[in-house]
Amino acid sequence: MFRIITSILLLVFCSACSPNIDEEIIEIESYFSMKNRQIDTIIDDNYVDFTKIGEGSPDEKSIVKLRYRGTYLDGEVFDDRFVNTPVEVKIRSLITGLESTLPLLGKHGQGTIVIPSSNGFGNNPPRGIKESAILVYDIIDIDF
Repeated sequence: MFRIITSILLLVFCSACSPNIDEEIIEIESYFSMKNRQIDTIIDDNYVDFTKIGEGSPDEKSIVKLRYRGTYLDGEVFDDRFVNTPVEVKIRSLITGLESTLPLLGKHGQGTIVIPSSNGFGNNPPRGIKESAILVYDIIDIDF
């Protein structure tokens, strides 16, 4: 009986905290349609449009150098690393959506990755990032 009650409470709690992924998927697919962009692949609800596929693939322990711009679906920029010195990060330290999709781009790959809030920062974003936001990353270079 305790397990049943615990399971129900957990389900109710998770439902109340997490955004509706079905609604976000509709928003993401509308974004691609409005931008006249192609969805090349979908991995764990993360959408990728390849501009240029690079060579090889970093593993989760790899340190990658990235140049990118992070925006919301409406185009508002929340992080811009296009021009500046590339950012160096470990793949496994990234948000879930980037951790699973960046390796697909390969060395010197380019593309757009659109990430639902559940694979981004969700309800607990760092300062300056909107809560429960769908994130768009335009990656212009990746090196490892």
